[in-house]
Amino acid sequence: MSTAKRPIALARPSAGQRAGYFVMRKLFPPKAAHSRPVRALMLRRVLRQLAATLDETQMACRLWLMGGIAIGYARNGRALDNDLTDVDLGYADADHEAMMCALPHLVANGFALVHRLEDSAGTLTEMRLRRDGVWIDLVRCFRRDDKEYWITYAVDRRSPLAPREVEVETAVRFQDKIPTVPPLYGTTWLCAADLPSYLDEQYAEKWRAPDRVFYAAQWDHVRDSPGVVRVEPWEATW
Repeated sequence: MSTAKRPIALARPSAGQRAGYFVMRKLFPPKAAHSRPVRALMLRRVLRQLAATLDETQMACRLWLMGGIAIGYARNGRALDNDLTDVDLGYADADHEAMMCALPHLVANGFALVHRLEDSAGTLTEMRLRRDGVWIDLVRCFRRDDKEYWITYAVDRRSPLAPREVEVETAVRFQDKIPTVPPLYGTTWLCAADLPSYLDEQYAEKWRAPDRVFYAAQWDHVRDSPGVVRVEPWEATW
């Protein structure tokens, strides 16, 4: 990985750039920009392909639902209607070697490895795959006493030094992971044994709000999550 700092990856584009993106999106829509039913079908297919591919590795039924897909599963047994192009899946630090062994098999079966993200200390904490317009974030989760924690990355737009990229540590009470019952789109993953409390620790009561309120909410994980325990400048690169 290059040590040279690149421009902030998620910097807000200018008004002119946003207008250009809007026009190009209308003229040449990517696969993930189709109608909601089409995107839902694509997500379902990608998850089934991912599960089938992982079943051929040591990581079969070793990943658990996190983030938006966990909220959607807890709310209604499927992905959220406004979060159909991104899937967050966690895995235990103890399974990291097995995950790395499974990675070439995933790539060989059509899952493109787009990002390998390391924290400032050089520890690989997250990998981002992409297939058919769907992002798959594989998040490495660590154990500290009775807590489970993981590190993700965001752009700080509020401090005097903003914008700058930061690494964000989120910690919740450790829970055993159990198979998803009922299955998610016909596939079995893992989830926290007490999924509602797992989500409460990260999203408070906001994830339980009625659909109209929940979908209209502007969520900022760094600012709003009660589970965030550390935010520091990110010294590594994409």
